[in-house]
Amino acid sequence: MQANIQLDDIDARILTALSADSRRSYADVAAEVGLSTAAVHERVKKMLERGVIERFSLRIDPERVGLHFTAYV
Repeated sequence: MQANIQLDDIDARILTALSADSRRSYADVAAEVGLSTAAVHERVKKMLERGVIERFSLRIDPERVGLHFTAYV
């Protein structure tokens, strides 16, 4: 079991911003948290390396792409 990783306030604010919309640009997040774009990029990179951020994902609305049924197997 891994130990908890301590995040500072800036890391927490970056995670909050990306949780709301993971497609936001680093420049947009940087403006919100008061850092440079490069600093946000570096912090996100470190959080990815440490496993704090596991992945960025995409959620698709099945009905909007023509899948209007549910199947149980």
